[in-house]
Amino acid sequence: MILLKKPYTPVTYVGLSATFNVYGKSFMQLQAVYLSGRSLSGTTLYRPFSAIPKLSAVYPSFTAYKLLSSNYSTNFDNTLTINVPPPVSAGYIDVIVQNPAGYGKLTQYVVKYPYSGVQTQLELRPWSSGVSVLSGNK
Repeated sequence: MILLKKPYTPVTYVGLSATFNVYGKSFMQLQAVYLSGRSLSGTTLYRPFSAIPKLSAVYPSFTAYKLLSSNYSTNFDNTLTINVPPPVSAGYIDVIVQNPAGYGKLTQYVVKYPYSGVQTQLELRPWSSGVSVLSGNK
């Protein structure tokens, strides 16, 4: 499961819900979509693969807010539309998508390293920190 960037920086504001499109692969087999970050209330510890030793070793537990299936939709195999509930504080929100083979984090797949292995500022993609939550008026 790979999550790819789009050419805009995702931003929402404290107290306002937002809708975003996420582009990647294998979205037709989604089992769950989570939002992770201190900006959200109602987060819980999830262990989606605790009963499968080989997967739980690769995909450890995480703290997140699980979206209801009515708050996300797949539009073909490579596009996911998510509705982010109103954040309670400024910060960042990461998107985690789960399918039968594991899960992927939005921020995990947005940094591209050159062949030299040295990261430069120009290689950071817009979603590198996740969804940015700002305080104040839109």
